[in-house]
Amino acid sequence: MLRRRSAFPLYCLHRPTGQAVVTIRNADGSRKDVYLGKHGTEASKEEYRRVLAMIESSPTQPATPHGITVAELILAYLRHCDGYYLTADGSPSATLEDIKRSLRRVRELYAHSPADEFGPRDLKAVREKMIAEGHSRVVVNARIGDIKKMFKWGVSEELVKADSFHQLSAVEGLRTGRIKAPDYTPIKPANPVHVQTAMTFMPPAAAALVKLQRMTGARAGELVTLRTVDIDQTSPAVWEDRPANHKGSWRGKDRVLYFGPKCMEVLAPFIAKAKSLDHCLFNPVIEEAERHAVRAEKRKTPRYPSQMKRNENKKPKTRVRGPRGRYTTGTYRQAIERACDAAGVERFTPHTLRHLAATEIRRELGIDVARAVLGHTMAAMSEHYSREVDKQLAMKSVERFA
Repeated sequence: MLRRRSAFPLYCLHRPTGQAVVTIRNADGSRKDVYLGKHGTEASKEEYRRVLAMIESSPTQPATPHGITVAELILAYLRHCDGYYLTADGSPSATLEDIKRSLRRVRELYAHSPADEFGPRDLKAVREKMIAEGHSRVVVNARIGDIKKMFKWGVSEELVKADSFHQLSAVEGLRTGRIKAPDYTPIKPANPVHVQTAMTFMPPAAAALVKLQRMTGARAGELVTLRTVDIDQTSPAVWEDRPANHKGSWRGKDRVLYFGPKCMEVLAPFIAKAKSLDHCLFNPVIEEAERHAVRAEKRKTPRYPSQMKRNENKKPKTRVRGPRGRYTTGTYRQAIERACDAAGVERFTPHTLRHLAATEIRRELGIDVARAVLGHTMAAMSEHYSREVDKQLAMKSVERFA
């Protein structure tokens, strides 16, 4: 027996987001999903009743007379971002997560408001919410910029009025010292003494990555994916690597890492141990197998069959989470932090290691060499790493003249 269709659209649950949703039919026969807020709440049910009232009064008109709501605009924009912000291998980039964080507060405060009516005062209210949560001035400005980009995209897709983005553009960024949002202290380079001390407590692969970062100034993401097939070993003096996926790849920029004799010495053992040319050199699986082999060699008591059988019965049949085939930027950072804690030194990160290498290159060889090694297009980007160098140069002047 066929189920009778309801005269009015039903109040439903949208499982991926946990929101209540109602599907209405437009005048042209197309369907449109209207999101009502968190499913089961009184506010969402009130919004549902409002939609029903709109349909009853004018069945051929959309339920949102001023155009789409802010929640619908966010959903459409995130669908666009899912296919736009991708890395070279097709995986989502970190930018996508940043955009989702930026839009979260807008959805919480203005989900059911018409997108055309979202103006500068509303944007400032979202900004005040971010400031109250303790975000720094730089973070708040970046997230407000993401919100403006969404409305700019909405204008280009004719989802919101043309002047919506123009009005929001009038909201200027927060200025240093003139607002209550905190300005965090600039990130300083890692302490070379702490780096050297912590390296003795690191796994061999993590220690090798630290050495390479200090010598090349490369980003962590450019090194953890390194494979034998990626390294051009044509020249015996300098090896080259051209990462397919790097920070500027989406702009069409080329990136080259140069490995001199010291880097070759670090890389050679890992190239020799690699299972194939296309396997990542810094492999935790191989590292764990070597660690177990060393423990087995140091074992003093014999392996009695009864004891080994008991051990097998104790082990879980399936491992919940085994080691991956390569380090990620997150696991690499975690290995550094654990080594710092074991060594009793201040923690540093892969980013501060790159900062340390940039500072040393800038001090010894100048800004142009630092720009070329770091992969920056403009020297102004490399000047970011000049604070410590400028301080050291100023100290020389103080020693001589002051």
